[in-house]
Amino acid sequence: MTYAEYTDYEAWSGREIPSGDRARYDLLLSIASELIADEAGWHIAPSVTETLRLDGPGGTVLNLPSKHVTNIEEIAWADRRLAEPIVYPTANYVWNKAGIVELTDSHAPWWLSWTPDDVLPGYPGWPTLVDSISVTLTHGYAEPPAPVVFAACDMVSIATALPAEIPRGVTQITTGGVNASFDFRQALGRLQMHDEQRESIRRYML
Repeated sequence: MTYAEYTDYEAWSGREIPSGDRARYDLLLSIASELIADEAGWHIAPSVTETLRLDGPGGTVLNLPSKHVTNIEEIAWADRRLAEPIVYPTANYVWNKAGIVELTDSHAPWWLSWTPDDVLPGYPGWPTLVDSISVTLTHGYAEPPAPVVFAACDMVSIATALPAEIPRGVTQITTGGVNASFDFRQALGRLQMHDEQRESIRRYML
């Protein structure tokens, strides 16, 4: 998973990356993307279809670990005490793209046919058990949103910035706005999220 490549960095910075540094920039941008996804709490992009196992929250509202849901194929009660998962009828819940699913009829007749009797009949909402809900959904943006791309580029820009005194490991430097070579190991050590990047991706964070 990567939100940006060296060509995105060139467009963002307005500078051409020397051919010898392009692979290193791609790797740094890939690592920056992983850090962004970890901070956001979900993958953001691309759009994927997958099945998630979630803890039951109780109540009538289930928050999915996503901020951009485009389809919910199935939600099932997947309690380990059941012989097989029991699917919630789609008529019994509503959902939105922000990943919120609300039960609208938790006392429908289909509950009464479930077994074992001490777990399911008339239950007033989502289960409260660990790892008891299975959700098959499609979520994530088809392309990384621009603020996410910019955040990855900004992180790499800060990590690769040349200090006032050129450190050992820099093998090339020119003037006129052309990007200089840099010490890759030092850049890796400096690669991190800063408050500015966190603010730019806040709308995509869980």
